[in-house]
Amino acid sequence: MGYSLSMSKSLLVLMFIGDKIRQGQFEFVPARSIAQALGIAPATLTKLLNSMRNAHLIESREGAKGGIRLARAADGISLLDVLHAVEHDGPLFRQDWEVPLNLSKPTIGQRAVNTALQACEEELKQALASRNLSDLLQALD
Repeated sequence: MGYSLSMSKSLLVLMFIGDKIRQGQFEFVPARSIAQALGIAPATLTKLLNSMRNAHLIESREGAKGGIRLARAADGISLLDVLHAVEHDGPLFRQDWEVPLNLSKPTIGQRAVNTALQACEEELKQALASRNLSDLLQALD
């Protein structure tokens, strides 16, 4: 059950970028530095960066002083934004299974399960929307 490691890795990547830039070490953080520091395979990092770039969470620049930086302030990037970027709005709980019996109790039971899981997913999304990258960066202080 659950999402892939992409969410956790993406949050760590964003924290690394945000921290290095706020320390004044880089204007754009080289992708190679991110991969080495976090132990993320370059191919995996490229996939994560592409997803976050497509969602306008980061921007990149090529060349000798190129790399990656946040596209907006850390307090403007919610954890929900990151989830949408890397998990592409897929449901947390799949509910596409139909009970093959046309009986009252299993049908009512399935509806109750679906309703409960949808409510849980909505609560999770609200919690993720209420937290941002700035909150995570404070843990590094």
